[in-house]
Amino acid sequence: DVVFDPGLVEFGSLDAGEGGKTQVTIAYAGRGDWEILDVLSANRYFEVELDETYRGGGRVNYDMTVHLKPEAPVGYIHDQLVIVTDDSSIKKVSVPVEGRVMSPMTVSPASLFLGVLKPGESVKKRIVVRGKKPFRIVSVKCSDPGIVVEPPGDESKPLHFLPLEFKAGSRAGKVVDTIEIETDLGSGICAECVATATIEP
Repeated sequence: DVVFDPGLVEFGSLDAGEGGKTQVTIAYAGRGDWEILDVLSANRYFEVELDETYRGGGRVNYDMTVHLKPEAPVGYIHDQLVIVTDDSSIKKVSVPVEGRVMSPMTVSPASLFLGVLKPGESVKKRIVVRGKKPFRIVSVKCSDPGIVVEPPGDESKPLHFLPLEFKAGSRAGKVVDTIEIETDLGSGICAECVATATIEP
């Protein structure tokens, strides 16, 4: 019998770039010489430490410390660890891993509707970028040539306003593009805003 306490590896909510760790106790009752041989995961952002804390009377206890690397991407964590033992009848036991890596900044609006325009018409909007600490916007990228974002300054601050202008092209239809905002908060920490518009014939 193998029991996990708690029954899952729970990281909770973590800020991107900070990493985290949590601990689970593994208790076994049965063979006195039972051992954990390995801990496997398909997630390369996990690191696991095992510490045997008790052995006697057919019982074996381990403390399993699970680390989430700081490079873990923003998003929800729904994964599992596989405990490999030397017990032929229960060779592998899995335990779920859950959590969420939060971006240290937010973009408002996350979805920007630019309106319904005729060819040649233009509209001006503004994107607000907030951070938990002062940061600098390094670059703003957008593949649609009709969307022009005013270059950000070099000032480091927790709140940035990005004015933009969209000029409708000659081709009618729906325009959907992603505006990518890169900051100096760390590698891979970017913010996105999806801009949409409709150009009338």
